[in-house]
This record gives sequence, structure tokens and C-alpha cells, in this order.
Amino acid sequence: MILRKCFTILLLSLAATVYAKETIPEWAAGAVWYQIIPERFRNINPSDDPIKSRVVGEDIDDWQVHPWASDWYKLQVWEEARHLPFAEIVADRRYGGDLIGVIEKLPYLKDFGVDVICLTPIFESPSVEKYDASTFHHVDNNFGLKRDEDWKSMLSEDENPENWQLTTADEALIDLLKQAHELEMRVVIEVVFSYCGLEFWAFKDLEENQEESKYKDWFDVLRWDDPMTPDTVEFDYKSWQGDRDLPVFKKTADGDLVEPVRKYIFDSTRRWMDPDSDRVVIDGVDGWLVNEVADLPAKFWAEWNDLVHSFNPDALTISDYSADAKVVRRQQFDLVRDQTVSNRMVDFFIHKRGESLSAFMKNLKVVGESRSDRETFSMLNQLDSHRTYRIASLIVNANSGAADGVSADNGYHHYNPIKPDSTQRKIQKLLTLFQLTYPGAPVIFYGDESGMWGGEYPDNIKPMLWREFIYEKEAYTTIWGELTVESSSVFDRDIFNLYRKMNRVRRDNPALRVGQLQVHIADDDSQVLVYSRKHKRNEVYVFMNLSSVQRHVELRPGWRKNLKVRDPFSKGKYKLDIFDIKFDLEPFSYRVLIKKK
Repeated sequence: MILRKCFTILLLSLAATVYAKETIPEWAAGAVWYQIIPERFRNINPSDDPIKSRVVGEDIDDWQVHPWASDWYKLQVWEEARHLPFAEIVADRRYGGDLIGVIEKLPYLKDFGVDVICLTPIFESPSVEKYDASTFHHVDNNFGLKRDEDWKSMLSEDENPENWQLTTADEALIDLLKQAHELEMRVVIEVVFSYCGLEFWAFKDLEENQEESKYKDWFDVLRWDDPMTPDTVEFDYKSWQGDRDLPVFKKTADGDLVEPVRKYIFDSTRRWMDPDSDRVVIDGVDGWLVNEVADLPAKFWAEWNDLVHSFNPDALTISDYSADAKVVRRQQFDLVRDQTVSNRMVDFFIHKRGESLSAFMKNLKVVGESRSDRETFSMLNQLDSHRTYRIASLIVNANSGAADGVSADNGYHHYNPIKPDSTQRKIQKLLTLFQLTYPGAPVIFYGDESGMWGGEYPDNIKPMLWREFIYEKEAYTTIWGELTVESSSVFDRDIFNLYRKMNRVRRDNPALRVGQLQVHIADDDSQVLVYSRKHKRNEVYVFMNLSSVQRHVELRPGWRKNLKVRDPFSKGKYKLDIFDIKFDLEPFSYRVLIKKK
């Protein structure tokens, strides 16, 4: 299935190596990222909602956009009639989220403390996650204001950028960039350039016109269709990892893309770096998160990165490839997405895979020492995504044997789709606090802050949980009837407030963005962890009790008597009357103290 194959699995175990250039822009250091799947974030303009003919075709009766606040597991009439596994049905389900919805929620994201909005692929595509692009030079027609006009405009164009018009969906992206920049937020878009989808405009022409197509040299055709056998399809072509839904672009003998494809990708890149062609970068995207980089040679990526930085030297380019440091350096990306630190966080806090607290912190230190400061502070620390369990469900299922399993639908009888209980939420808070205070750039997957839960795809991409909506309860029964679940979907203000407060602490305290880390206590017996981040005179201390019993903490940080400190989780400021810090920590609890500048 496209949604599960087209992306290198997020949580690969990678060796920590210095890959990044020292040209990483300053804004990336310690930035708070927020990853959005637009189709599942917010539906503001129903007039641009997907329509049946472009999602499931005309053969399925009663198809319609799914109600946003409905029970995730509740099937519509057209879904029940298909008699397919839940995951396959949901692949054809749409909720109508659009870029207008992202724009409408920019104040929410700003107040929440987001610095960088990361959009999963937004180019025209028939799928939810849009890795199977139909074009690289137009935003999906369901993300704008005039769906049908946008569609007609796209159908009338070819590879020549002089003929490209701006659709209302394109203008929605430009407006999003403008308003985000006014709020001092940046926007990064996710792409994959080595393959496309079956609806890609050049491939559609090839499929229809075969050897007469002007784009026959864009793809590796293995066999042409035989016009003498109209009832048989002989047409065959090279595809990505054997997935016929994802045709790959043709390459030269040295592995580079053939010139017309290469030119088209570069022209599309120019379009989004400078949409109005005025060489003023304020209206362009701020960065690119590129997937399947290993599919193309270093020479291509070096030239592509040069193109991006020729428009905006402050743009950030991130690669998903980290297998060979020498190759990475030749590719000229600013940063490589390395999940080593994030993986260790999940393994320690959730899976408890035999690593002691002291060893956990020492091993993280080793990773940090292998990187430059700029790389360390800019490295994306992402705990979950649309390729993993959501963190909340990973905690629920940590001891069930389902941690590496599948979605609820696939019949894995150990998988528990229920929302976390209060103790599990405490563990989630501890992990979240660690993510938000450890060196790096934390990436928040949409909805984690509102308390969303869900296993692997498709349960991890439910529609966003908003506080202003009243949601139906989720009711789910396994295929054996062994587990019946009914969970209330309610915006979790407690989780949200933790994220919001700590994001604001990060904003106001450079120690948490670019400060050095010092571990003061990592006690294996008591499971008490105390560490600090320091930048110049700004210092932030984090105290955690990772055990199920109350613990007493004593620490002498070397602060002077009567020093003013602040706890963001209690009201006001107070003075230390003595040189020592002494207090009790409840089970699975934490405390943060900030030394005034």
C-alpha cells in the first residue's frame, strides 16, 4: 500500500556521525517543530473537499467526506458495503482538511510555541499523505478555495514553467507562508523526487499515448502495451521497490535523472523558493525535508542544494539519508535526520530495554560528543509520526508484545486501542518534558499536544482533536470479540499545558535552545534524574522521579543565597533561602527551576 511503503521507516537505528554542514541557519538551533498532515488538521473550506470521482471513482455509491468529530471506528454506509479490512477502507476516507485550516490555526500554533511548521507532502495527489505526487508544481486542489477551477488549470499545463498558473491552492500556500512569517514562524515542506504516482501528469500521458508520448523518455518502460490485445495490459515500467503505484523517473548511466526530469524538478523547486519570481525570499518556503535521498546521486543533490541556497542562503535542507558520512557531505544538505537520540528516549522511557538510567544518560552523552554544537542543537528529536505508533499508544502497549506490531484492524489480539490511563499519561509527560529540555530541536506530531492516541497506520492519523469540538466516543471490538473498547475523545488540557508552558520556557530561555547539558544525578536505584542546561548566565534545572514511589531530592547547584528562581509550573517567583535545593518528588513527577538571567 502506498501509505506504508513510500517512506523510509522513521525509527531506524542509526549510528551517530557528524554529517551536517556548519552552514545550518541559526534559526534552526533549538527550534520547536510541529508536523502537520494537512488533510487531517482542520477543514475550514468545505467547498474544496475531495470528491468521489477523484478518490474512489464512480463505482462506489454514497461516498462522502467523513464527519470530523465522528467515532474513528464507525463506518459509513459506503464503507460497510465494501467488506474490506478497516485499514484499506480508511485509505479511501477523507476528512477535508486544507491549508486554509492551517492558516486559521496559525495563532494557535504561535501561542503554543511553534517555531517551524513542517508540512507532509502537499503537492497534488489522490492519497491522504501525498507521497504519490501527481505534480510537483501545484498544491493539491483540495487545499485551496476553488477546487474545480484549480483542477482544470492543472490539466491544461505541461513541463514549461512559463505556462504555469497560480491556482487558489498555490495561493493558499503563499498566504500561509506570508502569515507564518509575519508571526515569526517558518514553514518547511516534505518532498520525494525520485518517483511519482500513477496520476502524475507526464505518466498519464505516457500511459495513454505509449510510444507516441512526448514523455516516453521520462520513465523506464519495460514493455509497451500491445494495441492488438485491447483486453490485456502489457504495459510495464520500473517502479519504486516494486510498487507499481509508484513509477520511478528514468536515470542516466551515472544514476542521475534524465535531463528533462531534472529540469522539471529544478523548475518546481524555483517556483516554491520564489513564487512570484521577484528574488525576494520572504514569500518562499524556508526549507525542504527530503525523503529517499539515496535513490539519487550526490551530484544531483549538491546541485539541487546549491539552487535552493542561491535563492535563500538561510533556507534549511534536511536529508533522510545517513548511511555514509562521506556521501552525505557531498550531497551538501544542511542537516541529516538522525533518530539516534529519539530512539534512545523511546527505548528508555517506554520499552525499558535493559538500559539503566545512568547508562542511558552516558550513551546520550557519547552521541552528543560526536556532533558539533550547531548540529546537536538543530538535530530533529521526533518521538512519533505517521510511520509509528503515537507515543500515547506506544506507552499503553509497551508491555503487550505489540510494540512492533500493527494497527488494531490487522487482528493483532495484543494491541490495545484504548486511551492512556492517568499513570500512562504521567509517563508520557516525563518523556515529553525530556524531549523539550534535552539538546536538539523537538518535533511534535500534530495532536500529541491535545492527547491523541493511536497505533500504526491508519490509527495514528485520525483527524485533529480540537478543544472546540464535541467528539463521539470511540468504540472498537477486535475481530475475535476479545476486547471491546469505548474511549472518550476529549482535548487533554493537562498535556497541552505541559507542551505550551515548556515551549514558552524554551522561547524565553536560550539555555534550553543552545545551552550545554550537565547531568547532576542519574541514580539507578532511586530512578531520580537531575540535569541542567546553561547558556551564559541563564540556567534551567530539570528534576524527574521516574519511579512509582515518592523520592526526596537534594542538590547543591552552586547558586548564591537569596537567588531568585522560577518554577513555570507554580505561580510566581521565589528566593532560595539556603544554598541547597531540597524537596520531595511524587511518583512519575517532575519539577523545573529557572535561574533568572
